[in-house]
Amino acid sequence: MDSQELRAIATLDNSINGMQFQPEDAEWHNTERVNTYIIECLERYWASEPIDTDLWEEFRADFEGWTKKLFALAHKSVRGRLKETLRDQGVYVALAGQNDKSLFEVLNEKEPAEWPQEQLERQIKRHEFRSWLNPEYRQRIEAMDAPMQSASSTPAPPASISPGEAKPTLMPTPLQEQPPPVSQQFNSPVPQEEPQHFPLRPQFSSQPFQRESRLLSPPPQRYTPGYQEQGFGQRPSSRLPPKALTDLAKLYALDSTQKFSGEKYDVFDTKLEIFEENVWKAGITQHFEEAFSSMLSGDALQFYHDYLARQNTPFEQMVERMRAYFHSHEKVQLYLQEWKSTDFQSVIDSNPDKTLADCLEILIKKLRQIQRGLPYRYRDSDSLRDHLLSACGSIPACKTVILRPSATFESLASELRNAVGAEMRCQIRSRQFTTAAAEHQYFVDRKYDRRVQRPAHNYANNASNDKAKRCFVCKKECY
Repeated sequence: MDSQELRAIATLDNSINGMQFQPEDAEWHNTERVNTYIIECLERYWASEPIDTDLWEEFRADFEGWTKKLFALAHKSVRGRLKETLRDQGVYVALAGQNDKSLFEVLNEKEPAEWPQEQLERQIKRHEFRSWLNPEYRQRIEAMDAPMQSASSTPAPPASISPGEAKPTLMPTPLQEQPPPVSQQFNSPVPQEEPQHFPLRPQFSSQPFQRESRLLSPPPQRYTPGYQEQGFGQRPSSRLPPKALTDLAKLYALDSTQKFSGEKYDVFDTKLEIFEENVWKAGITQHFEEAFSSMLSGDALQFYHDYLARQNTPFEQMVERMRAYFHSHEKVQLYLQEWKSTDFQSVIDSNPDKTLADCLEILIKKLRQIQRGLPYRYRDSDSLRDHLLSACGSIPACKTVILRPSATFESLASELRNAVGAEMRCQIRSRQFTTAAAEHQYFVDRKYDRRVQRPAHNYANNASNDKAKRCFVCKKECY
């Protein structure tokens, strides 16, 4: 059943086309919106054809926060087609039980479930099983890639390169015109200077704190070809090993906050550094564009599938387009404005139920969070130190630190914590010598710090309450 047939039998809500589903909003909990969103996801799965772990990760990102009741709201044909698509493209979904229950179980998996041997054989025989677990599908893909691989004849890089040895000859990149052919460069001895690597972020020579990308900066005694040598300007002819993608998915499953979502305070460059470290741990040294979707979630993942995944976009262009879309000039100006308006007093006013020490921690955390989205000239520790010093200028407890500030951000933050802690301890001790009913205590009690409260005598009331005067002899009011 294709997309047109599903749209013909299911009730839809076209007002949410292209929007991310909001499972926490009760207004979205209706059959029309559930059907529309699932069909849009199916159309994307059929167009981009992710398989195995890629599809499992994409499915979990698309339906994050869904419950069994939400799946049950969908039309039964829509639910069944979603389950069938997942199975046809390598994701194991249990056949037994209702479709909504089976889909919800896949959503709660910590890692992709393994196919039972009986169901795997059954799936290969009955359907067009597009998975690396299908030998026929694997042979067909390898046969399609064989002509490209034979033409390039790219040898595997040696484990280590020592001075005086020749590097392997690689296919010249058509994008380079001015440098000599790559074969001539690699037939010559290795120069003593460091090899040129592809920078994932723009290089600013005036910013000494900006480090080089770790993706193509391996440790000593290990050689990894650079960006142009690996052919990043073209779509890779072969896929990454499924195990490497699975290992990368497991690293991100440990902490979902490592993914880039495009929301406020979620800076792309920070998440790109995490991606560089994770792909290195997973053993991925090339074809990073195939693993790029693993670091995305939410709006960023939607943008990737809409404009990058189906266009054979090189990895360098993926990075630049993602940065240009989610970190526009207007968004940077908003970060700058919030950076300048954030101070200690505003944090105290916004958190009246917090202590002074808690407000200081909130201030430091917020400044570090905003700084990640600022231009590169504001991202060093000196800028953070200066702004923290300025933000605490109006607080009396910080005056001793401001008079002789430390030279580094870490030392300044530590001294501010000490000053604020000492101020809070002094306030607690001063309150110990005051009582709520000090006016009802005797002088001796106040003098010797006794906390006994005595009832006050009201002589005026006692005089007014006395009985009428009587004669002492006759006991009558005779006068």
